[in-house]
Amino acid sequence: MVRGYAGFSMRRTGSFLGVLLIASLLTGGAGTSGAVGKPSVPTVKSLLGKRFVSVRVTGKPAIGQRKLRISFLRSPSGPSIRINAGCNIWVSGFTIRNGRFFRRGQVSGTKIGCTNDPDPWLRRKLRQGMLIRSNGRWLILARPAERIRFVLTRVTPSGDDDDADDPDDGPDEEDDEGPDED
Repeated sequence: MVRGYAGFSMRRTGSFLGVLLIASLLTGGAGTSGAVGKPSVPTVKSLLGKRFVSVRVTGKPAIGQRKLRISFLRSPSGPSIRINAGCNIWVSGFTIRNGRFFRRGQVSGTKIGCTNDPDPWLRRKLRQGMLIRSNGRWLILARPAERIRFVLTRVTPSGDDDDADDPDDGPDEEDDEGPDED
């Protein structure tokens, strides 16, 4: 492991990509083909109809190598999320307040018995709230005080999320705006 920008670790093979991404972020995306800029807080409306799949998950061994898939849905009862962390698929309402993503309301979904089921832990963390930032096609959910971080990439409607980008392609910097509030 190599210590990267701001002390965050990067794999040696991902160092070049990490440096390139950080340089792009610092220059406001100048010279890049995508509109990469400073990470910002997305709105509920901006997320509706979009799907994301994880390229990196840190802080929860039970998720491990499983893909975390999140879809943001319009429903008659309000904005909803559909989540699959490699075991069950479940749906709940959500909101974004003060730069934090919160799961709200009842949870409904499948009840497959999985070894090392990450769903109860994930539901609890999303109910407590996680910092949320987006940057182009990237979505980041984090609880910095607990060193939990999900880096997800947007899946195109016709795309196959099993072909998601390599984990070394994601952003390596943190955008912590103050202490984590629990």
